[in-house]
Amino acid sequence: MPQWLALCKYVIEQPAVDEEDSSDTPTWLSCRRALTDFIEVAVNKKHAIPTKFAPKVWALIREICLSADPQLDQPEKHNDEAFSTAINRTRSRALEVAVSVAHWAGEPKPLFEILDKRFAGSPALTVPEYAMLAVQAANIIHLDQAWGAANHARLFPREKPEDWITIMDAFLRYTNPHAFLVPFVEQELEHAVEVFSAADLARPGQHRSAMDSLGQHCFFYYAVIDSATGSTQKLLSRFIDVATPAQRATLFGNVGQVLSNAESLSPAISARILAYFDERFAERDSNELENFSLWLDAECLDAAWRLKAYLALLSKPNTKIFQFFSEVQALAKLAPTHLGLVIECFEKITGLIPLTKHFYIKTEDGKAIISAALKSSDSAIRLAGERAQANLLKNGFQDYLNVLGEDGAAPAPPV
Repeated sequence: MPQWLALCKYVIEQPAVDEEDSSDTPTWLSCRRALTDFIEVAVNKKHAIPTKFAPKVWALIREICLSADPQLDQPEKHNDEAFSTAINRTRSRALEVAVSVAHWAGEPKPLFEILDKRFAGSPALTVPEYAMLAVQAANIIHLDQAWGAANHARLFPREKPEDWITIMDAFLRYTNPHAFLVPFVEQELEHAVEVFSAADLARPGQHRSAMDSLGQHCFFYYAVIDSATGSTQKLLSRFIDVATPAQRATLFGNVGQVLSNAESLSPAISARILAYFDERFAERDSNELENFSLWLDAECLDAAWRLKAYLALLSKPNTKIFQFFSEVQALAKLAPTHLGLVIECFEKITGLIPLTKHFYIKTEDGKAIISAALKSSDSAIRLAGERAQANLLKNGFQDYLNVLGEDGAAPAPPV
């Protein structure tokens, strides 16, 4: 390792880069980028070098973080998207690697010294670099929460509103929310709710789904943080107030996506999620409720609750839920354990066929549900199965004519 670090030191000692690297005018810019990549690998947990080399590693990465970079210092050379620019420029990548070095070395002070210089304008941070720091904010604050509390405003500067939107957009899209971040980002999220809803987020450098990402962060903090002041609940409520119907629908669907991948929930989190559902159900917003399919498949929620909630949606006046493929798949899975509720839902679905532009479900799913109902010892379940079968036949689905088969045995439900 000493010889490799010596080679890196030689690269750093070459003349500072004042112009862009090219085949006609080669500079040391590409070598500096390779050096940054080398350090990133060297401090990676899987094969990290001994921390006794930390002083030499810090000297290398500090030089790159504090030196000129023509691809960053000239805004006309930036890409439309700030974070995309950051990950493809040497000095901004060096800032990212410096955070990794601090975690590897177990000593954040050199990193904070670098950041202090950059915040002071030596050299001035560019918007792509601010975007990189925003994406690294959780990793930086995790090193020293006291430093984070004192400096979070410098990580998300508001002096230039359009730049702040770009920086915050990168934070929301490229990071996951963490409970420990609430004290540091709650004010930024509150500001984002007001600013994003009124901003033109379609301009170059910003993503059209900025509000969607913001909604996911707001919901996470509402679900996992039991705030004594109710601030996280107020944050989500305010987001819902200012969001468009399409943005609220996206949030409802995204919550279902997360739930469908979750193995279990604490009682407190489950209660807050169900409270959110009850509130949205009361609003009668069909755009949102059409996205219930992933909720129906969320095994972390009580199966009976899921089926009763879905039955309530199907029974609700003026609610349009006309996409049934995934829902019927989920119902077929639940039929062996909750046949009564499943056949109630399926009967409602078949009754909506005349109102549905393109009704399509897997025939084997529908047959499994109806045949199980027809073979049930419960007369109410059998009658519901007969009505569902009649609805299908009445609307031309002849595959359901002989559901039980020649021997009258119900096919096994899908696994």
